[in-house]
Amino acid sequence: MFAAQWWLEIDQKRRKRMENLQKLVRKNVWNLPEPDYSRWNNNGEMMLLDANENPFNTPFNRMTNPTMPRIREALAAMTGVKSDCIYLSSGIDALFDTLLQTFCDPQHDNIVSISPTRRIYKQRAKVYDIQVIDVPLTPSDYTCKAETLVKACNKDTKMVVLCSPNDPTGNHLPIDELMKTLGSLNIIVVVDQSFLGFDDAESVRTLIATYPNLVVFDAILALWAYAMPPMTMLYAQPDIVKVLRKVAPQNGFGERVEDEIIHILNDPFTCDNWITRIKTERNNMIAALRTLSLPLKVLPSATNFLLIQVENATAVYDYLIENGIRVANVSDLKGCENCLRITIGAKSENAKLIGALRTL
Repeated sequence: MFAAQWWLEIDQKRRKRMENLQKLVRKNVWNLPEPDYSRWNNNGEMMLLDANENPFNTPFNRMTNPTMPRIREALAAMTGVKSDCIYLSSGIDALFDTLLQTFCDPQHDNIVSISPTRRIYKQRAKVYDIQVIDVPLTPSDYTCKAETLVKACNKDTKMVVLCSPNDPTGNHLPIDELMKTLGSLNIIVVVDQSFLGFDDAESVRTLIATYPNLVVFDAILALWAYAMPPMTMLYAQPDIVKVLRKVAPQNGFGERVEDEIIHILNDPFTCDNWITRIKTERNNMIAALRTLSLPLKVLPSATNFLLIQVENATAVYDYLIENGIRVANVSDLKGCENCLRITIGAKSENAKLIGALRTL
C-alpha cells in the first residue's frame, strides 16, 4: 500500500485553474499578498537577523520553512503526488480552520456534511459562525447518494465535507457516489481519509489530477503512530495549496521534528507491522465482543476502531470509566444512538476491556 501511486497526467483542459476558484475564496483572502519564503532559500549561507530569533540553543532556535519542503518531498516519493500539491498542518483542527478561513464568510456561507461523522467539522464551523447543513447517512449501511449531497447544497455552500472511512461508523463511502458528487459540484469537496490504511482500499488523492475541486485529508496519527505533532496532510491542486498558504500559520515544525517525521515516513516496514497487528487485534476484538452475553451489535470496520451498539450505552460507558477504561460515547450523534466507539489498543488493553465487559 505504500508503493508510490502513478501520478495521473493532467491534460491541458484539466490542468487549467479551477474556473471559479476566485469566486469561492473569500475576497479579503484572495487579495492577500503571497507569503515570502526567500529567507529559507539561502542554503545556510546568509546571516539571519530578520526574525527576532535567539542566536543560541542551536538547532532549536531557528524557525523552519513553513512549507516544510523536505517532508513534502518524502510524501511525494511515497504517494506519487507532486510536492506542490501537498500542504501540511499540525492537526486536523488547524487544517480545517485554514479551509474555513479561506473559503467561508462568517454568518453567510455554509458547508454540507454527512451525519454522523467527526465532531470536529461542526465544532470548528461554529467557532467561525458558519452554518453546517447535515445530510443523514442511510441507517442501514451509513452511506449516502451523490444526488442527496448535491440537493443539500445551495448558493451559499462553499464546501462539502466527507469522511471516508467515516468516524465513528468505520465504513467507506462508495467511491462511485464520491466521483458523481465531485463531477456535479463546482465547489470544494473535502474527503477526510485520516483513518485510511487499515484495509485494502486505495486513497482518492490521485483523483485531484482529474477533479480540481477535490481536497483530500490524510494523517499520520492513527496509521504511523505519531502525535508530536499529529501532522495532517492535505492533497489538492497547486492553485488551492497556494491560496491556503496565504492564510496558514507561518511556522514549520522545527528541524528535529521534521527529521523524525521523515525517518518515520522512510520506514514503511515498521508501519506495515503495526497495521498488521492492529488488524489482527481488530478481528480478535470483533470475535470476542460477539461471544459476550451482553446484547450488542458490532459494526464492520475498515479502521483502527469499532462502533458497537449496546443497550444503555451511557451506563456501559460509566462502568468502563469506573474500571479505568475510557472509550468514546457517541450516543449523542444522530444515527449513533446507544453507540460506543472503541479504539483498537494493544493486546493486553483489548483483553482488559473484554474482561470488564464480561463481568458487567
